[in-house]
Amino acid sequence: FEKEDYINAFRYFNEANKKSENLATLFAMGSSLYYLYAFDKAIEIYKKMVELEGEKIHSIEKLMCSYDHIGDIENTIYYCKKLIELLDNEDEFVSEKIDGYAILFDIYIHLERKNEARNIIKKIEEYSNKNINKATEIGVMELRWSYII
Repeated sequence: FEKEDYINAFRYFNEANKKSENLATLFAMGSSLYYLYAFDKAIEIYKKMVELEGEKIHSIEKLMCSYDHIGDIENTIYYCKKLIELLDNEDEFVSEKIDGYAILFDIYIHLERKNEARNIIKKIEEYSNKNINKATEIGVMELRWSYII
């Protein structure tokens, strides 16, 4: 899509939202802003969604990604941990949960917080041992352990 497409989409969904605020139009508005790199504005909308519907996977994930894009590491970590908590109760989201752990691992390595990175590896090992068939399907065994040795 082109930038103009996202601008037009935002305008359309904004008008629809003025007539009847709902989660679908809010999510579409937030997504349009996200793809326009207007992360601060997208964050406002995703937070409003959390106010309206509680903590749901799709809004928490978008908050995590938006904070990551603006370089707010502490909020990225916070929402990544929230996302992993939400995914704990969902058996079908094995790869998404491991992705969340991988994001935390990368952040901790970047911040040179090696003990926290090691703890993430332990959690991935524990989780993959419980879900070994699903985990090997998505390649969790390919993690590069050399980062923290």
